[in-house]
Amino acid sequence: MPGVRLKYLLSTFLFLLMLTACSSSPPASTPVINNERKALLSQILAESKNITELYYEEVPVVSHYSGGIVIENTSKVWLKDNILKTEHITKFNRNNELLESEITGYIYNYDTLEHRRYYLGKYPQLAQSYSGRKVTEFLTPREQTILWYLDKIAPELSTLQEEEYEGELCFITEILKNNQGSTKVWVSSVTGLPVKIQNNYNGNISERLYCNFKTGEGAVRPEDLAIPAGALLL
Repeated sequence: MPGVRLKYLLSTFLFLLMLTACSSSPPASTPVINNERKALLSQILAESKNITELYYEEVPVVSHYSGGIVIENTSKVWLKDNILKTEHITKFNRNNELLESEITGYIYNYDTLEHRRYYLGKYPQLAQSYSGRKVTEFLTPREQTILWYLDKIAPELSTLQEEEYEGELCFITEILKNNQGSTKVWVSSVTGLPVKIQNNYNGNISERLYCNFKTGEGAVRPEDLAIPAGALLL
């Protein structure tokens, strides 16, 4: 019947019209980058270029063993002009009691090319087996500290996120991104320094946390760059 056929054609036309409208709807919007936050991060990165004195610590990595044994590993870093000092500290505890500790340190003066490596602990006969963290003379002192991560951040190319970490507002950005993964850097808006580094490559995730920052004139005293009393030179 003509009336039925007309209704069928009209229904088909309306269905196709609705289908076309749905398929032409815009895709989901991408996150909007906060230009004000990006400008603040750019300011932080610019000011970090002027840091010539820096001290910070790595949050201890704690391992638990049977018998109540707990081993803490951490690092300390001092940077003053062209002198870099690093220490790796291992503490052995049992039931919250410190049994002993060991320190392997390295000092490198980039002006004189003089370097010293030392060990402080209970077993000096084993000192040569402790590698600790060595300084690479082919890199600048800055490149061997957490300032290296700041130098790799390009806020104009990055999508920024915000997150509160340890009571501080942090900017999170990705660096070294490739098809294997990337590195995320949490930059504190308070200290202007990385407080957390997360590496995610080939599905393997590792984190390093930093604290107790000091920057500016007087942050590193001459005595801070000295070899501890009683240490064995290696």
